[in-house]
Amino acid sequence: MALDRLSQDVRQGLRSWRSQPSLYAIAMVALALGIGANTTIFSVVQTVLLRPLPYRDPGKLVALYATSPKKGIARYFVSSSDYWDWPDRSRTLEAFSGYWRNEMNVTDFSGDPERVGGVSITPSMLSTLGLKLIAGQAMTEDHARPGAPAVALLTYEYWQSRYAGSPAVIGRAIGINGQATTILGILPAGIHFAGDAQIWNTL
Repeated sequence: MALDRLSQDVRQGLRSWRSQPSLYAIAMVALALGIGANTTIFSVVQTVLLRPLPYRDPGKLVALYATSPKKGIARYFVSSSDYWDWPDRSRTLEAFSGYWRNEMNVTDFSGDPERVGGVSITPSMLSTLGLKLIAGQAMTEDHARPGAPAVALLTYEYWQSRYAGSPAVIGRAIGINGQATTILGILPAGIHFAGDAQIWNTL
């Protein structure tokens, strides 16, 4: 009985489609667009809201900002003096690290110059986030001392796209905003930090 009813519904649908094919084509396109939109939205929600951050103990990470109620400023980046004072005054936070998002003009041995999103960090950032490099060596406090040679880390994705994943780039120099900078190491895959920065150098 159920099969007979299904067969009748199918025949009725085919007759309707033959009589108004353009209407059904529009309906199918709208349905496909709706499914595609829902898939995209779910992917964004899954990536941004549901999937845990790729850091050690992500639930313990906090971002600190300065405020100025008198000036009507809800939050802004802290000054360097505040940054260096806060670790001494804090009784609840285990570690402090600073960063500054910027754009970098990169020149190197692989091709044309390019403008790349980057981030300048304090050397403690890797340990604060619990990140371990997949190749090369991490920054140390010596790399951030005044007059120290400039060094940088590459994201895995930038290393693959720009240098085809060649290990030979580690230890080589590239130009960042006109300054010779040695590539120290490669970050693990899937790290999207500070607006998806591709190069991390010392602050």
